[in-house]
Amino acid sequence: MSSRALILTAGSVITMTDTPVSAVVIKDSTIAFAGTRENAIQRFPRCEIVDYGPRAAILPGFHDAHSHPEIVAENSLYVSLSAIDSDDRTVLAQRLTARSNQVGPGEWVRAVGFRPGQGRQQSVIDAHFLDQVCPRNPVYITHASSHWGVANSEAMALLGIPVDSAPTGAIYEKLHFDAVFPALAEGQPRCPRAPEAAIAANLRGLLRQYASLGITSTVDALAWPGSYALYQQLAQEEGLPVRVGLLIAHQHLKSIAGFADRSDNDLLRVIGVKLFADGALSGGTCLVDEPYSNTQDYNGDEVLGEDSLASAIEEVLDAGHSPAIHANGDLAVHRVLGAFERHRDRARELGARLRIEHCSLVRQADLPRMQSLGVIPVLFGTFIGVHGDLLLSLYGPERAERLIAARSLLDAGLVVAASSDSPAAPVAPLQGIQDLVTRRTSSGHKFARRQSISVTEAIGLYTVGAAHAAGEHHRIGRIQSGLEADLVVLADDPRAVSSESISDVEVIATWMAGQQTWSADNGT
Repeated sequence: MSSRALILTAGSVITMTDTPVSAVVIKDSTIAFAGTRENAIQRFPRCEIVDYGPRAAILPGFHDAHSHPEIVAENSLYVSLSAIDSDDRTVLAQRLTARSNQVGPGEWVRAVGFRPGQGRQQSVIDAHFLDQVCPRNPVYITHASSHWGVANSEAMALLGIPVDSAPTGAIYEKLHFDAVFPALAEGQPRCPRAPEAAIAANLRGLLRQYASLGITSTVDALAWPGSYALYQQLAQEEGLPVRVGLLIAHQHLKSIAGFADRSDNDLLRVIGVKLFADGALSGGTCLVDEPYSNTQDYNGDEVLGEDSLASAIEEVLDAGHSPAIHANGDLAVHRVLGAFERHRDRARELGARLRIEHCSLVRQADLPRMQSLGVIPVLFGTFIGVHGDLLLSLYGPERAERLIAARSLLDAGLVVAASSDSPAAPVAPLQGIQDLVTRRTSSGHKFARRQSISVTEAIGLYTVGAAHAAGEHHRIGRIQSGLEADLVVLADDPRAVSSESISDVEVIATWMAGQQTWSADNGT
């Protein structure tokens, strides 16, 4: 890497600090100076100047605080149902039959991304339907939320799942996780995994796509020791175009002894340990205080109760890691807070971060508890546009006013991060910023309008807040001298365009650790 400095200028520089800046100087991997253009030229008189023009804006690189790149890379090797009407049996049958004919008798048919109209209660896909469509193959279809799936009779037999425990073929939470995810399976997942070489190739391309969206860092939020090896392989072969933090599933805690803040490669770190309290927001399985709008008595799935969570959190802290708890529903969040409170002093002593992944629905009375604990909620961003209409039907208009409550959480004094949770929603930080501001669903409805935040605040969720959630706020998330040179250059200042067109702003360039990882000029 060259030690020669480079001056970047644009019409605006959004530093996420209180210091006005018009020029940023990159030297090696860090920001050597952030200030006026005149002072930058005076201090670095022989530097090359890259002027992006009066309309452009330089921001800290975006950080997707919770996504699943490895899962997306694997899922792309299966039949995709995400772009079709999941209530149309004819189209579903055509897709699955085509794959069955391609792989031949006896081979597994895997499909991902189906979205029945009203969550788990209204799925048109069941074991009988899959038996008819693919009578010669074991078939397993994963819901778009990744929290449940549907298997045919042959697949259930091979997975060792008794028919009487899943009479329709619908398999939820723990049984589903054991079937498909190496990070959560007790041993190896029971559905055959796609070839590792193909997953690695897809992952490499996916991370480049992240860079093209202005992303300089992300968190793979369901990792295992094999994930570390996979990312390390990519780092050694071609380098990583984005920083990657790993949340290792709690099932592998003993396997990652010595991994705390491990940094064989500066761009790859273990940042915490993942646990589950409940199910999925868009899957209609998260644990809520009141029953779902389309049922009389179902209020979601509990994965771990408060006592079990407290015991697991103690194990995580004793191992030197920070806990990250998946909790969507208000009842689940309430119980997570109770578990955190049992270990408040120990967590503070260790400097551990207390993350709640998604934190989608929160009791008003629990906000002070979250603030007192220093909890960092990691919210959905692009969920609002993609899933807002479904969420309104699942949770009802009154309860929906508390969903993805960015305004309430910020007003409570919390540090808040934003994320995609891809593949459940698109990896698109600018779309996420727009959705957090406009709160508009794909059909045009306003969704929990009082939870709207400003453009600057939404940018903060994808920069400063996400950096805090990863324990990287001393290195990234702001434009400030001495921090890492992780930057995104946009064709327009997102604060200056219509809030409805933020997602249309072009990414001109992405810089990570002082290296340009994306340029719109040549598409690389």
